[in-house]
Amino acid sequence: MGYLTNKCNGAMSTAPIIPGGESITIIQGVQDGESIASNKRNDLVPIVALTTLAVLGVIGALAVLRSRGATGLTAFGYVFDNRTPAQSIAVGSDVLFNSNGPLQLVTHTLGTSSIVVTLAGIYNIEFAIYTVGNTTQQWGIAVNGVVQSVFQASGETLNASAKLSLNASDIVSIRNVATVPNPASLRPGVISAWVQIDKVN
Repeated sequence: MGYLTNKCNGAMSTAPIIPGGESITIIQGVQDGESIASNKRNDLVPIVALTTLAVLGVIGALAVLRSRGATGLTAFGYVFDNRTPAQSIAVGSDVLFNSNGPLQLVTHTLGTSSIVVTLAGIYNIEFAIYTVGNTTQQWGIAVNGVVQSVFQASGETLNASAKLSLNASDIVSIRNVATVPNPASLRPGVISAWVQIDKVN
């Protein structure tokens, strides 16, 4: 997990960043539109005002930084779920996502599981699941309803990624392959699941 670092008058405070684990530094004391952001990979990301961060909220703003900072991508998307009460997802069922971040040539209808790519190519698909009370869990990336990659974790958190060759109009979803107990209960009141999909070739 990364942390949001806020430096002001020599003091520094941190807040967790769930998506992707980036560590982003934001320096205060500049005018609107002039805040400076950088991440641990030392590549530049677009300048975003602190007032904008306040309006969007930390998670939403970081989603903007994350996707826009991936320069040169022709297609990308970020979706997440933060509903309360949280979802219960039975084995064989897909995660539903109630919120969208930046989307470019990737589509997602709020409240559904399906993430649709509009361009053929190689995609990096990264996702995370945060549950309550699960001791063992397996989640998979499904394409057009067929699981292509399966990942396992012992405990309540799973973060994984895979590169897959996708065709135009392919549908990507995240599926509960096996969890103990069943159904899996996602964490309420926070981002309990997210997917970042980037066309890399």
